[in-house]
Amino acid sequence: MTGLHHMTNAIDSQLIASPAGSTILWPMIALSNIAQGSSVLAMSVLQKKNERAQQVNVPACISCYLGVTEPALFGVNLKYVFPLVCGMIGSSCAAIVIPFILTMIVGRMKLSNEEKFGKEPAAAVAEPQTENADASGTADSGAASGVKELKSILDGKVIPIDQVQDEVFSQKVMGDGVAIEPANTVVTAPADCDVTVVMADTGHACGLTLSNGLELLIHVGVDTVDMGGDGFKLFVNEGDHVKAGQPLIEFDSEKIKAAGHPCTTMLIVTGEGDASNVTLHSGMDAKAGETAVITWD
Repeated sequence: MTGLHHMTNAIDSQLIASPAGSTILWPMIALSNIAQGSSVLAMSVLQKKNERAQQVNVPACISCYLGVTEPALFGVNLKYVFPLVCGMIGSSCAAIVIPFILTMIVGRMKLSNEEKFGKEPAAAVAEPQTENADASGTADSGAASGVKELKSILDGKVIPIDQVQDEVFSQKVMGDGVAIEPANTVVTAPADCDVTVVMADTGHACGLTLSNGLELLIHVGVDTVDMGGDGFKLFVNEGDHVKAGQPLIEFDSEKIKAAGHPCTTMLIVTGEGDASNVTLHSGMDAKAGETAVITWD
């Protein structure tokens, strides 16, 4: 991931210096995008019977081949890690088919039945359910965590995700969620959670996981990856455990606007984990750390 962002920044610099916007780096970045898309294509084949996974895999693969890599990276490759590595290996070898084959081989070994098919066979899940019930008095480990809502990550107006001025988000390629038109500039944790992904080079996004398995993505602004980290400050690292309301990212709204990007910030559910019946709340002014914007049973 770091390599991808360094390559993007290098292209931006060379485009400025080159006549008519030409650069010899375009084939390199195109190959990197295609390699990551090929890894997602392999995941789509591996998970062809997992309808929920396919809702992310197929549009992410198409977007990647068209040059938009974020759905593939956030929605698939970073989530499982090995597709990202396979894509990077394939890109370094200047071969399109290598990441597909590598991801297929590794995926067959690493993916569980649940990840391949969307659910495990009844015989496989019966025993673990009994064990959970004996250990905690309930088969719902998510309920035991006590987390039932996500607080707003910013002060501001909460809007439906389909109103965001970017099809990757509005078409819910990376998942469903809410968006906030910010009135302040410090993004905070929506609940107690673990930081599982950070965009160290750009500082514009991070991935979180709750104790019940709910997976989240926070993305500040639209197309802000193009800013190369200018105007962003990360307060957390991958692997950190944070408390609700703890600062995650600070951004400079004036720099984002000057770069021609909306400041709209997304809180997206990329994987539901043990939560069910997720309800999204929008159309109100929210207070960071106080207003519930996503709830579930």
